[in-house]
Amino acid sequence: MSGVQFRFVSILVCCLLPTASVFAAPFEVGAAIIDVTPERFPVAVNCSFTQRLESKISDPLHARCLILQQGSTRILLMVVDNCMMPREFLDLVKQQIQESLSIPIERQLISATHTHTAPAVMGCLGSDPDPKYREFLMAHLVRVARMADSTRTQAEMGYTVINAESFTHNRRWILRSDRMRADPFGRTNVRANMHPGYQSPDFIGPSGPKDPDLTIVSFRKPNGPLLAVLSNFSMHYFGSSGVSADYFGEYCATLSQELAKNQAHPVVMMSQGTSGDLQWMDYSQSRPWTDRQSYVRDLVNHAKRGIETIKYEVVNHLDMDEQKVTFSRRLPSEEQLRWAKEIVKKQQTPLPISQPEIYAREQLLIHQDQRRELRLQSIRMNEFAIAAIPNEVFAITGLKLKRFSPFQTTCVIELANGAEGYIPPPEQHTLGGYTTWPARTAGLSIDAEPQITGLLLKSFEKLANRPRKTPPPIQDDATKLTIESKPNQYFHFEELSGEILHSHIGMNHATREPGVVFGLDGPALESNRMNRCIHFAGGRIRSQISSTTEFTISGWVWNGMPTEDRPITGYLISSGQDGDQQAKGVHLGISGKALNRPGVLFLYNGNRHQETALGKTPLMPKKWYHFAWVQRGSESQLYLNGELELQHQWTSSLDFSPTLFFGGRSDGFSGLEGRLDEVSIFPKALSPQTIHKLSTTSKSIP
Repeated sequence: MSGVQFRFVSILVCCLLPTASVFAAPFEVGAAIIDVTPERFPVAVNCSFTQRLESKISDPLHARCLILQQGSTRILLMVVDNCMMPREFLDLVKQQIQESLSIPIERQLISATHTHTAPAVMGCLGSDPDPKYREFLMAHLVRVARMADSTRTQAEMGYTVINAESFTHNRRWILRSDRMRADPFGRTNVRANMHPGYQSPDFIGPSGPKDPDLTIVSFRKPNGPLLAVLSNFSMHYFGSSGVSADYFGEYCATLSQELAKNQAHPVVMMSQGTSGDLQWMDYSQSRPWTDRQSYVRDLVNHAKRGIETIKYEVVNHLDMDEQKVTFSRRLPSEEQLRWAKEIVKKQQTPLPISQPEIYAREQLLIHQDQRRELRLQSIRMNEFAIAAIPNEVFAITGLKLKRFSPFQTTCVIELANGAEGYIPPPEQHTLGGYTTWPARTAGLSIDAEPQITGLLLKSFEKLANRPRKTPPPIQDDATKLTIESKPNQYFHFEELSGEILHSHIGMNHATREPGVVFGLDGPALESNRMNRCIHFAGGRIRSQISSTTEFTISGWVWNGMPTEDRPITGYLISSGQDGDQQAKGVHLGISGKALNRPGVLFLYNGNRHQETALGKTPLMPKKWYHFAWVQRGSESQLYLNGELELQHQWTSSLDFSPTLFFGGRSDGFSGLEGRLDEVSIFPKALSPQTIHKLSTTSKSIP
């Protein structure tokens, strides 16, 4: 009897036990803002190549702080109107906060907005820190943390993501191969650089994607007024004069005012997203007229509409993870060190002024400090996650973290817990440019970005207690139509990293050479899915073809070069042996000034036979076109946008090779300076009707 009673009571108790969410301690939020505008002038301002002194205040600077607490878990999240703050400075701030509020250092996230018009807390390029302002700022950051903690009250949270794609654009553009520039060390190796100018003829297009997400997490009293709003957006800065918080401060003040109707002003924060290669200018268009006030007003309107849709929830899961990882810097060679010492020796001013002087000093400084330890952090609030990185991060890195994060919504805060410079992905290092030049502002090893991305995804998995997401297979109409035609290789080119380009069909994957970058906008598909593609800037994709006697190769091409500027505009597809100077095989390209019809598709069967078949319709630069190459024995057909463009019976041998190159010829001559997408290879000749259907899957046809 007693045994039965015991089992019954046990079952009853288990049934009555509350879930973890019911047992969760109350979630509390404290928020505060403090003015950190300098009081003594002039102040040294950094974040340009050279240091400048400022005595004019255009608008105030602030530090804004959140304290999040649930039970024994206490997290500090602070955003400061500053360009960048070094790890050494922030560790001292965090130590004082820990002593004052018992918030562990590893539970404190402090980031900079990246305004370029605040006093220098960190030395970089031609600037040194302003020691008086550092002392002033440190005291104020500790004070605002105490203020925020004193306001803690029970709260609930909600979040949303708003598409703000018209407010940010990629500012790092790829140069034409005949317009490359020199780096500070005299080497002509700059294939991509920031700020090309509006519609500059020297540049092909952006070197990467943008992250359009305006992410907002909002905190309010349960069913009550707003307490705080944390925004995250990837836009470098707008541009201001004097001492100014730039658009970050104006956004916060304006949105707080708009949200304050019938309640106290909430603390509004704008954190910096992954804007290492993003800014507000759209260099593909003519120069617009705009000002900061108009920009902010429109962005605030977007934010308000998004906030109105937020559904609030009880916070059951609050957690944070920190990892420390050490990276080597890319160090100068002995020759570069000698060059640097000679330049610095001849310098006649206290601080460097010219570009050679600036980078000479940087080589000596990174040689003295060869390794850097980074704090990487992750925060979880229910199904909302934050990654914090102490670098200037490219947009594609943020897109990777969001694509694979196990959480419903993820944002990335850069320049958090330090300032260790730009971390371009490895493929961007190949293109060179300012964001890759070794310095304190861009000095970490080439593999830093993939390592940081991988560590943060592991941290997310730890916080979520589940694996990262696997993106679902693409199943839109264009994909279904292509698969129904039975290709043996099909490349979406949706990858955001790596050396392998994966085929949607089978295991016949392709490999990427240096000089190919990811994540660019592909042709706009009828399905309206975000379609990404690859851009060729000196590299090729290598694959294989199973049949050289009968096949069809279908795809989309976007050429960025004027078609009358060089003998051959560029090769799209090439069948031949790598490095063969005779270029034996057959090669599909866009003609240039060496042929009678610039800009048309053509086929060429190598330098020995020199037989050419020309199309008839010129392809306009920077427009998407569908192409299909059909081969039956010695007969070739080319289709452009679903229409037969040429039909040619070869009179000389074709010397096909099973090795296939995309974006360049087998011998490396005259590579495509542009993009390819949705390339599929069929072991048969497709019918004209099927080719026409494939060409109608996009809305991008001119």
